[in-house]
Amino acid sequence: MDALQKKISLADVQIPGLPDTTAQIIAALEDDLCSVTKLEEVILRDPALTAEVLKIVNAPYYQSGRSGKPVSSVADTIMFIGMGNLVTLVSIASLTHQCAAGRLDRDIIRHLLAVSSAAALLAEQTKKLRVRREVAVVAGLLHDIGIMVLLDRLPGEYQALRNRVTATGVPLAGAELESLGFTHCSVGAMLAERWHFPPIYRFVLEHHHDEGIPAEIRESEALCLLVRLADKLVLDAGIGSEGAPEVDEAQICTVLGIDGKALEEIKKQVAGMTGIEI
Repeated sequence: MDALQKKISLADVQIPGLPDTTAQIIAALEDDLCSVTKLEEVILRDPALTAEVLKIVNAPYYQSGRSGKPVSSVADTIMFIGMGNLVTLVSIASLTHQCAAGRLDRDIIRHLLAVSSAAALLAEQTKKLRVRREVAVVAGLLHDIGIMVLLDRLPGEYQALRNRVTATGVPLAGAELESLGFTHCSVGAMLAERWHFPPIYRFVLEHHHDEGIPAEIRESEALCLLVRLADKLVLDAGIGSEGAPEVDEAQICTVLGIDGKALEEIKKQVAGMTGIEI
């Protein structure tokens, strides 16, 4: 058994509690009279979080989806992302704020933003199994949130594993399973459950590294395939430290109804995301 696996089990990973602002948003959304103005007031009480939310939605990766127009207010952010996705956006903003404080690797945030953007571009091209663009944006942002938790909670051990993955180019999930006995997918799913994310995002967090095509494909499976493809495109472009997973691009595109010409254009756009600072 790997020495690291002897020291760590999934039960050792302490999942952080729900951020205060996120809890307040959940409470506000339960009110039938909840409005964009009310939600904006809740977020504005936390200036640092407000700045992080606006930074995420104004990342250069998203400019093509908004004709280059910046989002200048929290209210505009809510309209862009949708009220139903606000909880997850604020949650990821809380974690990325830790990154800004130097506690997490900025390369992880850069990778999440790029996958989010690639997923949005792919969603716009789906013809057979439609995936909502705003849902794809959030799923891309969240997909590797388990990595962020592991880096925060097990910094020395997990960074050593990541360094090994970077040096060898092997897929991260496989290396995690071999060394830890669990993957960042399991950790992400645990966090999604504790933080009350919608089931569709929990599904993506847990299954985005699954292999093959499911026999029955609903919206959650379609979103998972789309994120899996977006993740590969971004890693192939060099945005991320781990090796790209084995993904059958042609098969996923056939299932989702994305034509080859559109995929090649998206690859060019993803390649242009390298070097963008956050």
